[in-house]
Amino acid sequence: MHSIEYLIELTDDERSIADQIDLRYLETWGSDHEIYLNNGPLIISLMTSLEARDAIPAYWTSYWTDPSSNPGRVKASRKALFEKGNDTDEEIFTHPNFVKHLRYLLLGCELPGHVAKAFMQKAGNPEWVSARDAIDLGKFVRKLARENQIPAHQAVEEFFKLALQMSIKTAAALVLRDAVKQMR
Repeated sequence: MHSIEYLIELTDDERSIADQIDLRYLETWGSDHEIYLNNGPLIISLMTSLEARDAIPAYWTSYWTDPSSNPGRVKASRKALFEKGNDTDEEIFTHPNFVKHLRYLLLGCELPGHVAKAFMQKAGNPEWVSARDAIDLGKFVRKLARENQIPAHQAVEEFFKLALQMSIKTAAALVLRDAVKQMR
């Protein structure tokens, strides 16, 4: 039995590779350049395999490649921002900041399980969540985040990710994100 529960279905080979990748955030590595060097070939191998068998879920593809999923001053997708300084997929995948995106692909949003479950129950069927519903969900999320001491900046991003994971339409997920941003 495997100790890490990945969000997407991995082959045995992919699981073996994923289990070897240090998915901690760059800040926790300190100055350990060795972790960075070890992760690179593993991430390239994993991403190459996932792309080859078209195993990357639509929610992540949209989070990664859709400029509208990356609101803010810069009007570019997360992938496009990586492409500015990196010419190849290998250079993108081995960039130290790519690990946080890989974490989302493999592990999903980073919310406590009971919080994510409460949100999913409140949202109901994701196909029926409209922009108007997202405003109401935003109010619920702000309350849920305060009750669980989730910092506002984290709540904004992680509930947005969860909405995409659930297949809530991007437009409604963005309305939710904006509603959560009003958290004080």
